[in-house]
Formats: sequence, structure tokens, C-alpha cells
Amino acid sequence: MKTDKVTFSGIVLVGYAAFLLTLMVMPHYKYGVTYKAIMALGLPLWGWIALQYSAILRKNLDILLSLLAIALISIVSDSMRSFNEALNWTFLTYLCIYSFFLLEMMMVRKNKYEIGALLIILMAMFGYVFLQTYLELERTPGVARLLAYGTYENETINQFRSMNIGGFGFAYAIGLLTPYLAILAMRHAGMRRMVMLALWFFLFLFCFKTQYTTLIFLTTSFSIFTFTSKMKSKLWRFALILSIIILCLVLPALLIFFAEHTEYTMVARHFYDIAGFLEGNNLVSSRDEIYWEMFKLFLQNPILGADLSDANNLYWVNHSHSTFFCLLAGYGILVTFLWYFILCRIYKKIASHLRHPKDLHVIFVMLFVLSVLNPITVFEIFVMTMLFVPLMEWFEQFSPSNTGAKVPHAPPQMLLPKEMPNGN
Repeated sequence: MKTDKVTFSGIVLVGYAAFLLTLMVMPHYKYGVTYKAIMALGLPLWGWIALQYSAILRKNLDILLSLLAIALISIVSDSMRSFNEALNWTFLTYLCIYSFFLLEMMMVRKNKYEIGALLIILMAMFGYVFLQTYLELERTPGVARLLAYGTYENETINQFRSMNIGGFGFAYAIGLLTPYLAILAMRHAGMRRMVMLALWFFLFLFCFKTQYTTLIFLTTSFSIFTFTSKMKSKLWRFALILSIIILCLVLPALLIFFAEHTEYTMVARHFYDIAGFLEGNNLVSSRDEIYWEMFKLFLQNPILGADLSDANNLYWVNHSHSTFFCLLAGYGILVTFLWYFILCRIYKKIASHLRHPKDLHVIFVMLFVLSVLNPITVFEIFVMTMLFVPLMEWFEQFSPSNTGAKVPHAPPQMLLPKEMPNGN
């Protein structure tokens, strides 16, 4: 169904979607509402889909069956302590990919007013939290890391959340948006390119201020790759690649320089660690030890995961700092395969809605790499990658001003003179 009219059902859909997304993105509401409440509030969407858009259910039956399989495998596994514990990961996965089903609704309707309205709402949400967090980072440089380690019982952390200060999930959502802004900058020219480059730099600076070292390196590397791959001039591309090679050769010394001159102590410590590792010292991150412990847990029961009733095993799984290793050690190779199968299928389905899907490759590759280095099962990351960026790309590519090059009218045919009689 496609319509360019403002309809009552469209207004209800956008308002309902905005309500659910507020509970997932705005820290004040995200930490004040339980997962079960969000799931209950989201049930009417499935009724709507079943009544009017049953094709969405048929098209995504493999994803829904994979979710069901994850739940069943967890229930029958000896690694789970209780029935509720068995369903926790399934519920969390379902809520994370909820954004994708909202996207499917919008793509089936293809109403530019609805998509534009939802985009504006998402921009307002992320923009508001971004400004609140950026200003707080200026006042309290370590607030982002504090929120990442915080619990619900900490009054200081709850106060920051009530002020809509974004933590770990929001910071990485912004980090995933950063290479997309690099794509937009290279896609356009003139003033629009300058605006996108300014936004990219502003977001990159925000990522640096959060003190998440993994985020800094991922944002830097994927942005450099984007700029390099999108350059049309071979000379500029060669110059950039040469600069990167030189940068890698002097990286240890450069990291030590940054460590000595940065005001962010956590980033400085990680710079020292990485520089020492590159120079052949034994100064490596503690995550190497964590990943090795997780791999040993995986070997205890490769199919269904380690026994989480053991307090030591549960501790390592809960502190794995990695979605991939958490799944592998705690839930086994079957659940790990199904979880990444769901991500791959969703990416393929999102790409099918776009005219130039290759531009989103870098963001989803970054998401997969991030899942190995950090936990990614937070709502903001999936709202950004499965709803906000695809809607921006759709609106960018299919809006009237970007529907491709205009086909020029065929030149008028030359009127040939009538054949004259011989001799004249």
C-alpha cells in the first residue's frame, strides 16, 4: 500500500511508534519502565499487523521462528537456572529488534509524510539526549563511564538518568551514526557536504569525550574507511592510504603522546596499554583474559552453553563485555548461530527496501564487530541501525529531490527535406 495523503491511521501509527520509541531511547523513561511493560504496550502493534499487514508476518516468519527456537533451546538447556531466566535473552532480543518491525510497517505503507514525521521525532529524541549528554560531559567528563557501570540503586546515577543523560548504549548508537554521516558527506557536494562534515566532526568529538576507547577506535577506523572508499580521485585516495600507513608505523609513539596529553584518564590508560602491546610488551587489556575465560566456558558445553547455576560461570558471562562471547559461553553455539542469523536476515530485508543498499554495509559490519568487542543488546543501538538510519536512507534516496538523474527529453528529430525530383 502506498499513499501520499495524511490519514488518521497514519497519525495513530506515528504517535504510537513515537510512544514506544520514547520508552526505548529517552533514559528517563527507559530505566523507569520494565521490559515486561514495554512488551505489553507493544502488543497492539502485532494485532494491527495481523489484521491489516499479515504479509509482514509471512515475510518475517524465519525471524520469528528463530526467536522461538532461541527460547526453546534455552528452556531445555541444563545451563539455565529457571524458566524465567531461559526467556530473558529471548525477550531482550525481541525488544531490540522491535524497531525493525516498525520499519517494516513504514516501508509497507511508504507514506512520505509518515516517514518524515517519524524521522523528525527520532531526530528530536536523539538530538535532545545528545545535547543533554554533551553538556554534562563538559561539566563531568567521566559521566558516560559512570552510567555504564551504574545500578538502579545508585541515587547519583538515577539523577543523571532523570536528566536524560545518555550512557553506554546511547554513546554507541551515536558512534554507529558517525560513519553514515561520512557517507552522506561524500555523497553530496558544496554546502551540504560541509554541513555533513561539521556534523560528523561534532559526533566524533562526542565519542571521544565519552571515554569509551573501543568506540573511539571503531568510529575512527570505519570513518577513515568510508572516506577512503568514497573518494573518486585516485590521487586523494592514494594520499589518504599513504597517510594511514605512516600513521600505523608511528602509532605506538602517537598513542603515548595522546596518553600524556589527554585529560581523560581512562582513554589515556588504554592508550598506554595498546602502545605497550604494539611494542611487544605484556601490557594488554584485561579483556584478553575475559575472552579466554569465556572460551573455556564454551568448551564445557559447546552445544548448549556452560552451567549458569554455577556462580563463577554466571559471573564471567555477566561480565563478558561481549555479546558474541556471552552467547557462545552462556547459551552455546546453536543460540549464537540463531542470534546472528536473525541479524543477517534483518540486514538483508532492510537492504531490499533501499535503492543503494551498499551504503549501509559499513554500519552493519561495524555493528557485528562491535558485538564481539562489547555488549550491543541495548535499545538505542537497534533503534539507530534498524529504524533511524534506514528511514534516513530511504527518505534521502526516494525523496523528490533525490530520485536520480533526470532523464533529458529526446532531442527533436531533424526534419529532412522532401526528396526533390531529379534535375531540380
